[in-house]
Amino acid sequence: MKRLSNIIALIAMVVVLFSSCSSDGTLLKKSVTGRAGEMIVVIPTDLWQDTVGVTIRKHLAQEQVSLPQAETLFDLVNVPPDAFADIFKSNRSIIQVNISPSVDSSRVAFSYDTWAAPQNIVSIFAKDKDEFVQLFNGSANKIVSFMLKGEKDRLMSSYAQFNEEGIIADIKEHLGVNIVIPPGYKKATEKKDFYWVRYDTPEITQSIMVYTFPYTSDSSFTPEFLVAYRDSITKAYAEGSIDNSYVTTEHRIPPATQFFEFKDNYAVEMRGLWRTEGDFMGGPYILIAVLSPDYKRVIVADGWVYAPKKEKRNYVRQLEAAIYSLSFDKDKAAE
Repeated sequence: MKRLSNIIALIAMVVVLFSSCSSDGTLLKKSVTGRAGEMIVVIPTDLWQDTVGVTIRKHLAQEQVSLPQAETLFDLVNVPPDAFADIFKSNRSIIQVNISPSVDSSRVAFSYDTWAAPQNIVSIFAKDKDEFVQLFNGSANKIVSFMLKGEKDRLMSSYAQFNEEGIIADIKEHLGVNIVIPPGYKKATEKKDFYWVRYDTPEITQSIMVYTFPYTSDSSFTPEFLVAYRDSITKAYAEGSIDNSYVTTEHRIPPATQFFEFKDNYAVEMRGLWRTEGDFMGGPYILIAVLSPDYKRVIVADGWVYAPKKEKRNYVRQLEAAIYSLSFDKDKAAE
C-alpha cells in the first residue's frame, strides 16, 4: 500500500510538472503585471529621496519627446527592498538598486523573465552613492533603450497573435509590404501607393497610413522632404470632420529625427505633432521611412493619434509597435 501511495504521489508530481511546461518543455512563468509604461524601482526610501533617486528620475522620468503635453518616459513606483514581495516581482519592468561597501565590483546587469514573462530587469551594483551616480549616468541611454524595447516587444508579440489578417493581406497585395495591423482597425481609404486604416472609439482615434514613393536620391530621407510629402498625402486623403478640413503636420515644432538601419535597410524615424487645417483637432505622430531592398522605393509607415483630454504616450507606443512590424514582401520587391 505504501508503494502504491508513492507511485500515485510521483504521478501527481509529473502531472504538475508537465502542466507547468510549455510545448518545448520549458517551464512556464506567470504573465507580467503592471500598467503599460510602469516601472518598479527597488530602492530604500532614503536613497530614493537622495541623489541616487534624483539621478534615476532624471533619466527614467524625463519628458517623452514629441507629445502635446508633458508626460514622463516611465511611471516610476518606488518599492523599498523589504516590501519587494511577489505582487511587485511580476511587474513588467524592474530596476534593482544595490549600494553597499560589500559590492565586489560596480556594474549594470540586464536580465529577462526572472519572476514573470516577458519581463525586463536592470540591476545596478555600486559600492557607494557617488559610484552609483557615475555608473547610472554612464549607462542611462542603454538602460532606457533596454526598457523601451521591452515595452515595444511585448506589444509586437501580442499583435503577432491577435491582428486583422484580412487588412494585412490587402496591404500586402496592394503595396508589396507586410505590416501587422492590431485588432479593431478598419480600412479608411485605399489609393494607389497608399493605404489608411484607423481604430475608432468614442474617446480616441488611432490611424496607421502606409504609403510609398519612388526613391530618387538621399534627399528623400530628409525631414523637410518627408514632412512635405506627408502633407501632400494627408491633404489629398486624410479629410477632417468638417468640410474642407484635412490633416497636416504641425510645422512650428520640428520633428525629432533619428537615422538608423532597419532590418538591413536604410531608414529614418520621425516623431512630431499634427493638426487639422480648418478644425481644432491635433495630436502626436510617429513614422518610419525605409528604403526598399531593391533601392527603388521608400516605404513609409505613419501612425498618429487623436485623444483629447487623455495622456497619449501609451497610444503612440501602440502605434510604434505596429509600424515597426513593417517588412518587405520579397517577391514584390524583386519585380
